Amino acid sequence: MPLVLSPMTEEDIPAYSEILWSAFDRGLMPLFYPNGRTPEIDKHTFRHNLKAFRTDPDQRYMKVIDTDLPPGDKDPQQEGRIVSVSLWHVYDHDRTDEEMKKAEEKGKEDGFAPGANVAMMEAFFGALAACKKEILGNRAYIYPHHHRRGAGALHLKWGLGLADELGLPAYLEGSEMGQPLYRRWGFEPLKVLPFDTTKYGGSRRQDHMCMLRPPTKQTANLEQQNSNPDPPKMQLLNLLPILALATGTFASPSAPPLDYGPCHQKMLGGSTHVVQAINDFCSKRDITVPSTYAWTGVKRGTEWAGNLPGKHLGTSRVRIDGFCSNGHSWVPQYWCKKQFLDVCAKGNYNGFGEGFFGKNGCQKFIIEDGYGPIAQ
Repeated sequence: MPLVLSPMTEEDIPAYSEILWSAFDRGLMPLFYPNGRTPEIDKHTFRHNLKAFRTDPDQRYMKVIDTDLPPGDKDPQQEGRIVSVSLWHVYDHDRTDEEMKKAEEKGKEDGFAPGANVAMMEAFFGALAACKKEILGNRAYIYPHHHRRGAGALHLKWGLGLADELGLPAYLEGSEMGQPLYRRWGFEPLKVLPFDTTKYGGSRRQDHMCMLRPPTKQTANLEQQNSNPDPPKMQLLNLLPILALATGTFASPSAPPLDYGPCHQKMLGGSTHVVQAINDFCSKRDITVPSTYAWTGVKRGTEWAGNLPGKHLGTSRVRIDGFCSNGHSWVPQYWCKKQFLDVCAKGNYNGFGEGFFGKNGCQKFIIEDGYGPIAQ
């Protein structure tokens, strides 16, 4: 049962939507959709998930493939079957009230699916939002939920490894079933979130716990301690609408403005294309290391222009090499630019050079001549 974690692609959205239903067919889902699953709900779900995947720069989708199983009907790839997915919201700076309001309005654009128990969904997710707001203010939060057979541990290791790499806390609301696992991964209970489903056709209370995990360097150790497979009946922990299996965001201090000055100074006497290459390379919202895009990088400029002795006014390439212990390591756009600008500022007369970033220096940021090795 080899399980492989990797980023999702747009072609995975049908399988992603299918897994949401198979994962949430117990608990609150029958109350959210009392008339059951319909073609209209499927269409609404697919359109919403595809739109979010294409347009939301803060979301990171991950999947786990079981390479021993044949692909399912919804699986685009041939190497196995998608058995688990996760969705993480990642913010690398505190958001203003206006940004929070815009995000809330954007989340409501598609409305509820036909046949949804709107009153219950508004009450439940309104309570979740209130708890997040009370604890975190304008900072971010995380919802890790996990598929059985150990796949949940792979998602947690990746997401919490990213949080640790960025030095950010993680937040979630854990169900009664999920809380023991979250505690083992370092989440601390902060506040009980009561919810009485009998007001909406349910038979009992389904309370949740608001939980917070500070950044730590112990992700690898925690992963080893929690390497036992999830219990056989543990499909996915906690409950969310069909919008996401796992939703994560990470809070951070307000990000300072980027300082292009030192790099621009290097460009006055050397390569004129370094900043352009940095901005274009870092404009991609889903850069992961290792990946073909990160290793190949972006090259900007023209052929050799040797009108100044020893100066290269032609091409510049920026790229990222390396491999981090938590597998595919995501590089946020802000930190991509900031760290390349640091390399440029400390580099040679062209701004060419190298710098090591990420957890334990596992990411190697490189600025080099587009037609050769780094100039010394």
